[in-house]
Amino acid sequence: MPLIDVHQGLIVTGAPGAGSSSILAAFAALPSMRAVPETDLVDDAGRQALDAKHATVSDLVAHGLLPAGHGMTILTTTRNPFTYWPAEWERTRHRWSTELDDETSWVRRQPGAVSRIRAAMDLDFGPWLRQALEPELSGGGTRRINPGHLDEAHLVLRVEHLDDDLDELGMRGWLPVPHLNRGAGRPPTRSYYDDALRTAVEQLYGDDLTRFGYHW
Repeated sequence: MPLIDVHQGLIVTGAPGAGSSSILAAFAALPSMRAVPETDLVDDAGRQALDAKHATVSDLVAHGLLPAGHGMTILTTTRNPFTYWPAEWERTRHRWSTELDDETSWVRRQPGAVSRIRAAMDLDFGPWLRQALEPELSGGGTRRINPGHLDEAHLVLRVEHLDDDLDELGMRGWLPVPHLNRGAGRPPTRSYYDDALRTAVEQLYGDDLTRFGYHW
């Protein structure tokens, strides 16, 4: 969930698949932070209208939870696209798939979640990623990891370099970050990709690779 400190003028958002659990846990430990909203918002049909954990500031404004002219600094996280996609595939296949039989799970409330999970279960990584990257892959477009979070953020921490990035902001000494939900026993990232998939990611995510100093 976005965390807001009105006194410091800071909002921290949780970008999916980019260390959101860790960074939110770190900032949530500060007494001045409050979560907005604390739980998911659902519509009259019981479907998820707002994902509390991964909401953007724009989402909060759209739902009347924050004024458009809030004037606060927004901080979020990002991740190397090359490692993001294998982690997303593995997480969906092995963690989220266990939620399919639970009628009360978030996967039943979030539109499209069930079909995304089943696609990851049915397809090997290569075909699944090609499907996930369309239509930009065929149309020669570009992409960003979690664009809604990145486009509105003033400060972006790289999940692979949290200590260095926090150090640059002067936060490292007083903001210990726990390492939560880290994938264990996952094969090396390069083993997931063939040459064509590597080229596709390099082309689609070129801007993020350059901006954040990421590489193959």
